[in-house]
Amino acid sequence: MQGSVEYEHPTTEVGSIHEEVHQPNVEPHLHFERIICIAVDASTHSEKAFKWAVDNIVNPKTDQVILLNVRPYVTNPIIYTAPMVDSTSQMTPDQYRQVDFLNKTTSHDLIQKYAQHLIQRKIKSRGVALRGDPREEIVYKVNDLKAD
Repeated sequence: MQGSVEYEHPTTEVGSIHEEVHQPNVEPHLHFERIICIAVDASTHSEKAFKWAVDNIVNPKTDQVILLNVRPYVTNPIIYTAPMVDSTSQMTPDQYRQVDFLNKTTSHDLIQKYAQHLIQRKIKSRGVALRGDPREEIVYKVNDLKAD
């Protein structure tokens, strides 16, 4: 095995979030042969990839699946208009909180939906909701979890 690589968290300054959403009671002494991360979103491609991974890669007796979903940061919309037209649009703090809460709820519900499939198949699992850039957050979390 080659030397290990240290990964610094890429977005800690701007509000990255990692929330445990689904973590059924698992005995602390239980050892898994493999930890398999599956990133999910609301697309049909994600559903197909999830199903394929569960059917072809996961061993329910020895593996733990960790579901990951990354929701975006809430940002102010940019409106493109004709020159010299005021197009500034600022969300109020209350609007920001509402959008962030909706994104969070949607992410948590999505993880719970996929977790139910794993529970039905008696696959040990956890779910983690992330916030940030998916390209960075998924790589960081997979390395943080020491997934296979």
